[in-house]
Amino acid sequence: MPDAKEEEPGPAPCRERLLLEHAQDLVSVLVGMVLIVLAGAELVLRVISFFADMKKISIEPAGINLLDRVLLVLILVEIVHTVVLSLRAHHLSHSRSS
Repeated sequence: MPDAKEEEPGPAPCRERLLLEHAQDLVSVLVGMVLIVLAGAELVLRVISFFADMKKISIEPAGINLLDRVLLVLILVEIVHTVVLSLRAHHLSHSRSS
């Protein structure tokens, strides 16, 4: 009876899984970048539109339209934040398993 402890082999990282994980990270980064660009463009365009609307209509509807778009920008930023947290968690799980 050998006294050495038998080590159970852990799951070996397969090439396909690593490729899919990197592809997922790349897509997440690209989606995050697109959302940031959209949020910035929406914010700039809506502020410009706000001042144009103030000349045509009263400040109340113009303010409501601006608030509506600013809330949309906040939603986009929160989605980007979620993507960043997902990427960080993915990175941490890789570094712990190494």
